[in-house]
Amino acid sequence: MSVAETRAVLFADLVGSTAAYERLGNVAAKDAVDRRLQALKRAVHQFQGLVIKTLGDAVLACFATADQAASSALKMQTDVATDMAAGTGVFNLRIGFHLGDVLFDATDIFGDAVNVAARLTDAARAGQVLTSADTVARLGGTHLGRARAFDHVRLKGRNELVHIFELVWEREEEITRVAAGAGPRSGQPPAGDQHHLNLTIGERHLRFAPARMPVSLWRDAACDLPVDHPLASRRHAQCEYQRGKFVFADHSTNGSYITGEDGREVFLRRENMPLMGRGMISLGCPLREQAGAVLRFRVE
Repeated sequence: MSVAETRAVLFADLVGSTAAYERLGNVAAKDAVDRRLQALKRAVHQFQGLVIKTLGDAVLACFATADQAASSALKMQTDVATDMAAGTGVFNLRIGFHLGDVLFDATDIFGDAVNVAARLTDAARAGQVLTSADTVARLGGTHLGRARAFDHVRLKGRNELVHIFELVWEREEEITRVAAGAGPRSGQPPAGDQHHLNLTIGERHLRFAPARMPVSLWRDAACDLPVDHPLASRRHAQCEYQRGKFVFADHSTNGSYITGEDGREVFLRRENMPLMGRGMISLGCPLREQAGAVLRFRVE
């Protein structure tokens, strides 16, 4: 009987192979595809990953950790960009990865994590690396500093919306701007005695150190931060501290809407999302429709 194991599943898909066959001819295009697929496999092995198989112009791989998958994905995209800049590149690349449970057999892997990673890859444009909010919550500081909210979509085969993050890799100045909301410029989270989450709702302002986590946000006077709002669930959400990050975990019926410093609003329902920089959380409805109190957060 197969036993589920947690792995970061990654798909890397070549973009432009059809045009390459038309432009270069079958033999030259096939050689170019093979060379790029070999480079993708090397990037998998470089970060202790396992190549499961190739599927036409794509590679399926898995890693023990989300950080290994992220490192491999960024290496793949950097290699492609280097070749393009040198005038030797033929293809672009789109990548999706997701951390979750998989089942192994002799030659393949199966499970929800494989399906989600495939859907993320389908959602990616050429040159993008996409992952899920749950996976971002498991990234270390360096990779977390590259993550920015991208979209929330309903992936085929899932009833609930999945929040998607993009890992920025193209321009160092853009990475620095994203990292500024997540911690010091090095991308590493502050030391535990300096890391705090500030929460404000109405006239109440509370400051929490990691040792105080988790913090409950319920429609119940007995919780850490009571939320008296008709659209809030009795046990709506909590803020947790995971691997050096403050994470908002929604457990509600109506969901939560998180708006970051860039103005992008993200919908979560029974999902997790790291909190970076500062922003607002609207419980139960979008911020623009909110008539009740709004929760404000700031990570320092």
